[in-house]
Amino acid sequence: VRAMTSEGVHLWEFEAKGSFDGTPRVAGDVVYIGSNNGFLYALELMTGRLRWKYDTQEEVGTQPVVAEGLVLVSTLADTLFAIDAKTGEWRWHHRREVPGGFTIRGAASAALADGVVYACYSDGHVASLNAKDGSVRWDRRVAPAGQFMDIDSTPQVAGERLFVGAFSGAVYALDRGTGNIQWEFKSPGTARLKLAPSLLIAVSADRVLGLQPGDGSVLWSAPLKGSPAGEPMVVNNAALV
Repeated sequence: VRAMTSEGVHLWEFEAKGSFDGTPRVAGDVVYIGSNNGFLYALELMTGRLRWKYDTQEEVGTQPVVAEGLVLVSTLADTLFAIDAKTGEWRWHHRREVPGGFTIRGAASAALADGVVYACYSDGHVASLNAKDGSVRWDRRVAPAGQFMDIDSTPQVAGERLFVGAFSGAVYALDRGTGNIQWEFKSPGTARLKLAPSLLIAVSADRVLGLQPGDGSVLWSAPLKGSPAGEPMVVNNAALV
């Protein structure tokens, strides 16, 4: 991990025995980042000094989420860890068994809203968890049956709805309280979602869709060549994929 000023001046560098596949998260004066060596690190923003590290013993592959005193990070082995943001102590974890056969390499970052954590897994399940202790509010499979049921995109929250996309072929709007499906849009290879005002962007293996969040109807569609990688962004009325 390397920190530089906007003028290109080197500030500090932190080296770990593993690569950093997930994007770092800055919260206050701390940088949180996970490595495929299994460790989640907390580094001082201005100096790069290690404050703490936590060993998940699994490859960490997502950008951490920092809220309500927790650092939430998902691993490539389908485990969501909740770590104390100040001390680096384990608070709770939620795990689903990795399905047999092949899965897509990657994992979905968690989402947190109103004291509830939403996590997605490679077996097509979505779980709603209490942020305080990790207890399960609901846990259900939503992905269509298929070879790759992975939900590797960060779930998107808006009001009482939760939006998720499954690679095996659909985008869903779920009721946050129950997990019940409110609408479904068939879209093979869905890999990334991004919610913007009055627009839900869905990125699949061959196209980018603009969906109406209210009912899942298609507002626009554009072809895409290549494999979806990072999360989409919306800047100045433009979707960047």
